[in-house]
Amino acid sequence: IFEALEKGNHDSYNSNSCELIQYFDKLDSYIEDANLKRFESSEFSDLIKIGHGGTAVVFSANFQGKKYALKSLNIHLLVDDRNFKDIKREEKTIEFITNDINNDTEQSPANP
Repeated sequence: IFEALEKGNHDSYNSNSCELIQYFDKLDSYIEDANLKRFESSEFSDLIKIGHGGTAVVFSANFQGKKYALKSLNIHLLVDDRNFKDIKREEKTIEFITNDINNDTEQSPANP
């Protein structure tokens, strides 16, 4: 989609494609405003599918020597405000849990 749009071939796209591009722009703005880090998929290794849902597939993946859960969004299902709000809510929940875990670790007896 993006390659053809950059070349100026706008006639071959219907309104759904335009909505998708607007959604990508909205998602990019949110990622930038929330100071979320971006990673290339090539930076992850040993991907194993461990689950899926309506908006994403979840993988176990190695990144810089540590194992993580990696959520890959199903872009074709995301072109509505409800799903966008769900993604933002989930990101805030993960941020809260991560901060809570980090605070507990810093205050544990092993780390006075």
